[in-house]
Amino acid sequence: MAKIVIAGASDCPFYATCEMLGDKMQRSLPDFFLTKVVIPPNEWDEYSERIARERGWSKMPSPIVWRELVDTGGRVTLIGDARDFQEYANTYYAMLSRLSSHKLLQISIDNQRYTDEAIAARSIKQVMLNTWRKIAIIGAESPTAVRLAMLLAMMQHSSKAQKVKLHLFPGSFVHSDAVVRLKEILDDSACIGLQAVETSVNLTEALENASLVVILDVIPREHPICVDGTLKHSEARSEWLDRRFHYFYRLGECIRQYADQNVRVLVVGSEQTFEGAVTISSPLNFDVQTLHMACKENIPLNNIVGLPRALEYSMKSALARRLGVRRCDIVDLIIWGNIDNVFLVDISQARVHRRHGAVDSETGPAWFSLAAEPLVFDLRELYERIIPEKLERSRWPGTNTAAMRHASAIFSFIKQWQFGYKDPNETITSLVLSSTGHYSVPAGLAFSFPVTTSPMGCFEICQDITVESSKMKVIENCILDTLKDWSVVDPSMLTEFRKEVFPVQSAPKSEAWNYPSATTAVNPAISVESVDQEKREFNAVPSIKPLKSQISCNNALEDLLIWKKKQSRSFQNMEKTASTMTREVIGVMRRIETKWRLTKSRTN
Repeated sequence: MAKIVIAGASDCPFYATCEMLGDKMQRSLPDFFLTKVVIPPNEWDEYSERIARERGWSKMPSPIVWRELVDTGGRVTLIGDARDFQEYANTYYAMLSRLSSHKLLQISIDNQRYTDEAIAARSIKQVMLNTWRKIAIIGAESPTAVRLAMLLAMMQHSSKAQKVKLHLFPGSFVHSDAVVRLKEILDDSACIGLQAVETSVNLTEALENASLVVILDVIPREHPICVDGTLKHSEARSEWLDRRFHYFYRLGECIRQYADQNVRVLVVGSEQTFEGAVTISSPLNFDVQTLHMACKENIPLNNIVGLPRALEYSMKSALARRLGVRRCDIVDLIIWGNIDNVFLVDISQARVHRRHGAVDSETGPAWFSLAAEPLVFDLRELYERIIPEKLERSRWPGTNTAAMRHASAIFSFIKQWQFGYKDPNETITSLVLSSTGHYSVPAGLAFSFPVTTSPMGCFEICQDITVESSKMKVIENCILDTLKDWSVVDPSMLTEFRKEVFPVQSAPKSEAWNYPSATTAVNPAISVESVDQEKREFNAVPSIKPLKSQISCNNALEDLLIWKKKQSRSFQNMEKTASTMTREVIGVMRRIETKWRLTKSRTN
């Protein structure tokens, strides 16, 4: 097997002639292989001299064309310049280049522009790699930090200057010994990707000249414990968020003051990133919003992001198990919302590669994929059973398993963000970043969006995703929950959003299923017990007697419960607000009471 190699300067019109003729031959001939080498004009003399010296040829102007026998050890035969190549093509294959001079000049201009863009991208990437000096890991006592540090230490680098320097900082002083032991392990491992490993209990030293700051599990929420025979209750969420605000605001000020001017901050939280694991969850949206407030004048907002990729991996795993494929075969799954509490798993853009099955196998080239949503036989089962069950299993503190998944997610994003590595099949991922007003999310609010990334580590919010009205209602509930958390700091955003999106509404009728309510479908903290509690609250209303026949009044009760979930998350003070209910709600209650009386009369 032979192939033709065409090398030339990017601004040479004769190279454009050979390029177009070679493309024509490759399209027309079955076993014709072509390789094109585009060289910047200022580097052509050096390149041609090197090729002539290596091959034993005389120095030639642009272009140079030769033939390689790939199957016989790569023997090289010189064809010549542009004129020789056209004669070769006409003699052996009866093909000629019939393009005008004007067209060839246009092609040479395009080649020059392509070369300039490639050189600029390569120089930017080289600058990024050369400035990759120090990674500061905050909360290095976390099980995730051990695995993340080993992954970073084992990473291959092309030069010694690109090796990373790790600085480990504990989330609390009581964990300093654990961080020191981690440093000893990394030193003993003698990993090739590390230049140095340091530890410190001084935040200023840890952040000084840092080019990347990874914030793991810090400020955990106080959980119920027994002290002297007395049960100490769990810390209120508002108090916990207030403590986190003060910590992250001080951390943001230190990052702004001591870190590198182009520093990137990655908030990843704990290995369990949702409220179901209440003792170790981390409110990513709230933390990112606080850092934006502290650093907005000095650090670009796009340099401070939150990463829900571990949760994304879990949801891809659940979907892959449902479709009978591997998790790596699922791409472009989206996570909307407030990551640790109320969020939406969106598979409308998800795609499946390499689908093999006994009955429904559909395969193709490496780029071939299928839309995932039509392959799911029952969306209702996916949202109401499979995803909640996956979250329920993930609640329990399987620390090692969760830490491995978490570290893998962080490491993959760091490679993508800083080093330009990217999955060719994955075009959409999810990040918590500052809103610019898309999808009705208030500007400046930290929210989980679908984003597209470039090889240079830049990303932007996807603006062309179609959002149906039912899905938009769920996203609005996610926005509302995010604003409720942020109302601990600034309640004005919540007030304005409620005025714009949630005016006074009447109780809606029960409607067909489309997308689940955000709190019931994606928050494992809401379960059957919470629904039973709402029913008990409803039965406790003085104006309505207890329902003896639950079956006959089930439909009307469900109507009220659906409206009740959409209107408020707590609904605890129903007795105080009963007098201010709208006429529609009172009508629903009267229908329930009427049905109960009819049932009672029939029973008697």
